[in-house]
Amino acid sequence: MLGIVKEVLRAVSEDAYMEEVFSSVVWSLRDHYKPQSCGIMLDENGLKVKVSRGLSYTYIKGLHSEGTHPLFELVRREGRLLVINQEHSHYPTGFEHPYRLMVLTPVRRFGQVAGLLFMDFAQEVQFSPEDIELFELLGYMLSVVYGYYLLEDRVDSLEEKDTLTGVYNFKKFHELLFTEVKRADETGHGFTLGLFAVTGLRMVNERYGHVAGDNLLKEVASLLEAEKRRFDVVARYSPAKFVVIMPESDKDFARRFAERVIGAFQRTQWEGKGVSLDVGIVAYPEDADNEKLLLNRLEECVVEARREKGHGIVVWPFR
Repeated sequence: MLGIVKEVLRAVSEDAYMEEVFSSVVWSLRDHYKPQSCGIMLDENGLKVKVSRGLSYTYIKGLHSEGTHPLFELVRREGRLLVINQEHSHYPTGFEHPYRLMVLTPVRRFGQVAGLLFMDFAQEVQFSPEDIELFELLGYMLSVVYGYYLLEDRVDSLEEKDTLTGVYNFKKFHELLFTEVKRADETGHGFTLGLFAVTGLRMVNERYGHVAGDNLLKEVASLLEAEKRRFDVVARYSPAKFVVIMPESDKDFARRFAERVIGAFQRTQWEGKGVSLDVGIVAYPEDADNEKLLLNRLEECVVEARREKGHGIVVWPFR
């Protein structure tokens, strides 16, 4: 079974998705040992089946709804490979199918049991010491792979997210804007941009301190995230501005979005303390045929919105 180990290392070296690596392990075990079901489960805010062969969709959906399983809790307590047969105290607790023998191998996340690799068999199976050693080795390898992908996700997040507010940063915004422009050109379905300027941030920093200013920015980011649709994009455009990409939308939709955000802001502690949201709105390709001109006009709208006292929304063209 050296081939399984080689396949795992090959997949990781070729930057395959984690699920692809897991799937290669499960398929290899299924082909070699012939279990009735085999899979990998991870505890990610509840126990989730990441890869399986032999479990039905209905069973997986029910397991996800439960969020845990007695066998996972057993592996987490024991912290070691378990072979469950008719003589084991936890028999016949299993997954979807009745079984005669089950192998449970822990998968760890930074040293703590966070999942398991399982195989269950309809008939008694005799495993050699080499088989047991392989299962343990696979548990260690899957733990390393899982940790590797978690760290990779963290690095990716740091590269594309604003560290203060958690929304996308300016660099990632430009990448996503380029993609949205291309999509709009190909489909003929435009989009809108909303630029939200936090007017009064400097005053907050000077009067209440920079911690208060940071909290103000985080609260505005949270309001934008709460009001947006699932596929809208929120990014930090500059120290005191946030931008929202709204695919498949028009200016009326963008204005209503801005009004909801301002309404939510008016219910926060910041209302009446000299802080306002000034919003500019533009549409592509209606208002510009390239990114640079689109952003220039978006910023002009914000400048115009700031001329009025209090919260303001300006939609291009405003002249």
